[in-house]
Amino acid sequence: MSLFRQTLIAVLFLTCLSGARAEASSGAPLEQESIRTLLNQVMKVMEAVHAPLGFSEAQFEELLAPAETLTDPATQLPFRTQRGHPLIYYVIEPEGACAVDLKRTVLFIGGIHPDEVSPMYSSFHALYELLTNPYSRPDNTRVIYVPLTNPEGLVDSVKRVKVATRENSRGKDLNRGFEETPARTEAEVAFVKALIAKFNPSHIVALHAPYGWVDYDGPAKQPKATDAEKQEVQQWEEHVSAAGLKPLPVARDFGSYHGSLGNYGGYKLHKHVLTIEYPDTDGRKAEGDWQLYGDTVIEAINPPMHEEPTPPLAYDAGGASVHLRSAARKR
Repeated sequence: MSLFRQTLIAVLFLTCLSGARAEASSGAPLEQESIRTLLNQVMKVMEAVHAPLGFSEAQFEELLAPAETLTDPATQLPFRTQRGHPLIYYVIEPEGACAVDLKRTVLFIGGIHPDEVSPMYSSFHALYELLTNPYSRPDNTRVIYVPLTNPEGLVDSVKRVKVATRENSRGKDLNRGFEETPARTEAEVAFVKALIAKFNPSHIVALHAPYGWVDYDGPAKQPKATDAEKQEVQQWEEHVSAAGLKPLPVARDFGSYHGSLGNYGGYKLHKHVLTIEYPDTDGRKAEGDWQLYGDTVIEAINPPMHEEPTPPLAYDAGGASVHLRSAARKR
């Protein structure tokens, strides 16, 4: 075999290998089947917990197609849970906007506590609304959307103990793990942190139950907050509170827990974190709660636009919570 032919074969081999590596790191299409499997499991399990999502096959495909996985910088592999479930997210761009028009990036976090079944139902239905109805998307705002942060607490727990659980398969409450050392950080939490590092959102929205209110954590509650910053957040809270068919009151002094997303994102990273608390966790009330509060969820990812928005920080700024609560109460 001539030297030229050997060299050509080697170049073609390396080109193919490089392409395969790029495909693997992108998460598509190599991850597509694992995402399909997960979403199929979610559909079945939501029926088992009395909150069937009710998506048709065509609607299921609309949810599947834009789902993405994220490469873990430490392993160069897509983030997965301890039991191998893919951790998925969606990038939802505003209709007709150019990159230069973007003024906000909002991160939405759903399903971190899968035993809160009713808000999980809304998490997936709000996602479908945003994906299929461009007019529901906020102007000039990119939304990074995580519908189910804790797949194990839903899929594996329902198979094992017939109910969804708050924790993952390792018995860890993910909403208490945001301030662990890297070596002790759960994969699901590392995934959320990696999304924050990649997209640097100025606002974070989390969906929970059962307190029945809207609660803010972040720089607007710090003593050094400017009047303009306080006014911006108050306007956001009021719009979200009144958006649904049944208004949710604004909680003024609930505070946050050590290791929670509210404390980590709001006071460590100085981002605006808004938590929507449904009044019910019960799957039997999920469809009704979506009718009552679906507009609340959509409005939450539409923070007020100002000429000079509060600049987000993509690193741990070392802030302190104004009201740090005991971990005894669940949230």
